[in-house]
Amino acid sequence: MNDLHEIKEELIQLTYSGRKEEAIQLLIRKYGVTTEEAEQLLSLALKESFTPLTFFKQAAKAGSTHLLGKGKGCKQTLFGMIAFGFGFFGIPTLLMALGIFVFQHYQISNSVKTVGFVSSIVTEETDAPSKQFLPIISYEVVGKQYSKKGSFSSNTLYYSVGDSVNIYVNQHDPNDIIIDNFSERWLIITIIGGMGLFFTIVMVVFIRMSRQNS
Repeated sequence: MNDLHEIKEELIQLTYSGRKEEAIQLLIRKYGVTTEEAEQLLSLALKESFTPLTFFKQAAKAGSTHLLGKGKGCKQTLFGMIAFGFGFFGIPTLLMALGIFVFQHYQISNSVKTVGFVSSIVTEETDAPSKQFLPIISYEVVGKQYSKKGSFSSNTLYYSVGDSVNIYVNQHDPNDIIIDNFSERWLIITIIGGMGLFFTIVMVVFIRMSRQNS
């Protein structure tokens, strides 16, 4: 609020010291208004009954109206800013999905594909109204038995005890496995990649709109 008082006082001082043109230029620089709008704002600022807050609102409104009236140049800037915003999230998200895919591919290339079986189903209590089920996968590596929980639980029971499951077992760490199903391998990549693709497509659309208004 002090800033609003200060600019009003500065405008009054400039005007009454015979420097009205400087006051008008100050308004143009600060709020991006036209000369005519600046003169109107200056007149309002000089009225004793006109509060600094009302003056600021009027200046912001005049500035936004002026920007919208600039036509293609303003639209180009606006569309460019929107494109930047979507690209800021879209491209890194796509790269994240790609990174997960590459890392998973690297893990699989250093693993041995084998078959495990569902030894039990764990029921997890959550805040959700339905229960969540998580399979326990048992498998054998060089005559030794291992067990590993699935990474993702579901309210739908996709497995039954005794079901066989394809898995990838890390050659250097038998406790590190990848279950070869959609939820374990592709769910995260699909969600993150889908979001990144959506944001990137929107970015491209706004870039094209920005160029059309250049």
